[in-house]
Amino acid sequence: MSEPTVESKPRVLMVDDSKVIRMAANKILGKDFDVVVAADGEEGWQQLLDDHSIHVVFTDLMMPVLDGLGLLDRIRASDDPGIQNLPVIMVTGADNSEEARETALNRGATDFLQKPFNSIDLQARARAHCNYQRESLALKKQITVDATTGLNNQQSFLEQLSKDLAFAHRHRQSVAIVIAEMPDFKSFFMQNGKVAAEAALSQAAHLVRECIRTEDSASRYTISTLALSLPSTPGEGAIKLVEKLQQALKNAPLQVNGRALAVKWRFSVHVPDITPETNAQTEVQAAIGKLGLAAVAIHSTKPTSISIDKALAMITRGQGDLVAEHIPHLLQEIIPLLQQATPEQRWNLMKQID
Repeated sequence: MSEPTVESKPRVLMVDDSKVIRMAANKILGKDFDVVVAADGEEGWQQLLDDHSIHVVFTDLMMPVLDGLGLLDRIRASDDPGIQNLPVIMVTGADNSEEARETALNRGATDFLQKPFNSIDLQARARAHCNYQRESLALKKQITVDATTGLNNQQSFLEQLSKDLAFAHRHRQSVAIVIAEMPDFKSFFMQNGKVAAEAALSQAAHLVRECIRTEDSASRYTISTLALSLPSTPGEGAIKLVEKLQQALKNAPLQVNGRALAVKWRFSVHVPDITPETNAQTEVQAAIGKLGLAAVAIHSTKPTSISIDKALAMITRGQGDLVAEHIPHLLQEIIPLLQQATPEQRWNLMKQID
């Protein structure tokens, strides 16, 4: 299922049982818009469920199967905010009463267009409402998206998780919450720098997007933690996703400036018992709390070696604790040098160390 983007060509849905009207809309709007058509409200509703890139809906008022008011009601009652908030332009005929128009307005119609419409009126309404949707999308993206990972931020994730939990309660389904954490993020940042730390998060986020479904949502929940909401997913399904992510991370070791860097990730899975009082933030904290359990799966790459010069620089900066795990490798480099040195050179070196 595609999502609307600021850069993509605006997509318009024209719902009308008249083939002539659908063809006219295609001809008038086809140059500047991507036009999707449907012959009745039921078909139009299915288009909206299958294609989230639609910016504006034009719908005839009187149609068989499902009329314009019925389609409008479904749109405004949708659990998906992207569908619920779509602009809906009612296309009315000369025989439609003023009362029918007032009813449509009261039920959430955005605007009206009367048949027979001309190209200027149709283009003007399509452009105005599409531009509004695209500007709203751009603003929303700035507010809700984490710049480093491209995932939702904490607030937008909690809002989505609350909706997932409410939907799951109404339909007696489950929601799995998955947490992925870099437990050594601070040390990794200090040792490798900001660029490498952000690259590790960005790469993990990219792999998450590749592994999850369209209906799933993911976020950068804290500076070192990613959180996922998996609607209609039992614990077994969430564990399979974690295994898939672990394998993906294993198959794509992090490379920064030609160096392979060790990155450790650990995961937890939490499937809450959902009641009307279930709180999204509380359940995420419960999932985070499970990260410390022995059963949590951990993926770790092989530690990267560092040079003697870098080790000395880190010790000078007071980061001796970060050098400790590299000492065996450093000794392998230093011992051959000491073996080649004369006794006097080794003595001088030992005095400098003291």
